[in-house]
This record gives sequence, structure tokens and C-alpha cells, in this order.
Amino acid sequence: MSHSEQTFKRGSLVKCQQNHEMHASFIGRVQRVFSDRLVVEVMNFHFKDRRVVEAHQYCLIVAKCDARIMHILQCQDDTPSRHRNQH
Repeated sequence: MSHSEQTFKRGSLVKCQQNHEMHASFIGRVQRVFSDRLVVEVMNFHFKDRRVVEAHQYCLIVAKCDARIMHILQCQDDTPSRHRNQH
């Protein structure tokens, strides 16, 4: 899926590229969607960026072209659980 085909919506998890303020890429949750920008709640970031993130109160404005939607995959655990009834 190319960047132009992505449909951002509130609550989507995104991975954002580093920008002029951030040293490294980061993971966040979309709070608001505008025509070419996103307001992202920063959830996971490089420790060097902690002051920037705190100064912005964990919300950054990101260009859509610098964000990529992350899809969550459900993993099936084939190992038996100790808590399941095994007869």
C-alpha cells in the first residue's frame, strides 16, 4: 500500500519518520486528521527525544507523507495453557 492509498483515521496506530525535532522514528496514535497533516499522540520514542516529547505534551503534528499505518496482527498461541482444562 502506497502512502497515497493509506486512509488515516482517529485511533490508528502509525509509525512516523524522524523529523527536524525528533532524532528517531516513533510510534503514535492518530488523534486528529487534517488534509495533509496528522495530530499524533506519541506512545513510543527514542530516549533522546524525551525532552521534545514532554515539551509538546506527547502530541506532535506530522505530515501524512511521514507516517505509515501499523497493522496489528493477531497471533495464535499453539502451546497449551496451564489454566485450560486438559482432559
